[in-house]
Amino acid sequence: TGKRQTVLPDRLEAPLDTLIDLHKARALTLDRKPHQDCFERACTRTFLHDVAAATAARGHLTLALARSGDDVLAARLLLHTSSTLF
Repeated sequence: TGKRQTVLPDRLEAPLDTLIDLHKARALTLDRKPHQDCFERACTRTFLHDVAAATAARGHLTLALARSGDDVLAARLLLHTSSTLF
């Protein structure tokens, strides 16, 4: 059975790495239209971690994971204000 998990702001590091790994796997897959791995460069990954931590600490970012058992099937960053969700 699948379930959703919302990651707490002070525990973003490993789940963000999971999001990056999932994106890389999708970029490298051969059964879909190829696309660039936008997190390929270390400086880009560092930037994502820094911005996500700061934004989550202010209550404007949530990282959501879709799981099946112990496996993460998908990850999504949600940006939000008091009245809008992106």
